[in-house]
Amino acid sequence: ITVIVDNTAPGCSIQYPTSGQFASGTVTFKIAVSESVGVASVYLRLTNVDTGLVVFNVSTTLNTGSGYYEYTYDSTLTADGNYSVSSWATDTSGKITAAAPVSFKIDNNAPVLSITGPADGSFVSGTVTITAHATDTFWTGTMYRVDSGTWTDIGTAWDTTTVSDGTHTITVKVTDASGR
Repeated sequence: ITVIVDNTAPGCSIQYPTSGQFASGTVTFKIAVSESVGVASVYLRLTNVDTGLVVFNVSTTLNTGSGYYEYTYDSTLTADGNYSVSSWATDTSGKITAAAPVSFKIDNNAPVLSITGPADGSFVSGTVTITAHATDTFWTGTMYRVDSGTWTDIGTAWDTTTVSDGTHTITVKVTDASGR
């Protein structure tokens, strides 16, 4: 008779995305699996950490070119937010190993910004507070500049005595943690 000895569970680790990474658009999840006897299956689960909801729980396929078990997903189908991906591999003798989960962020949307003060075309003098409203999951800051001057944190009031009388352009920008 012939028997197959298998005393070792498969090795399983998530290679992509990496912890803390921002992902957008089409994301190809990559799982590294090592097994001496044979791999029966490799599964992948994506969970929205903010809501606790499972986005998908799928079987991956081996990409012989990369050597990874992979699953490609259109991340624009999910809300921007914090996510956790987990994976587990089963070998042909039934041994299962779970990979350490990886936390990452999906950010497909740029911040939305509106200037709330001063009003367009208004007359200003002295010290003026520039106000704006920004909406974004990973908002990091809002800045303004007058004409082509230096970007200044929006929490710093504008001293209009530093510019000449006349028309000036106030530009406001918002950034998020993924650089949008």
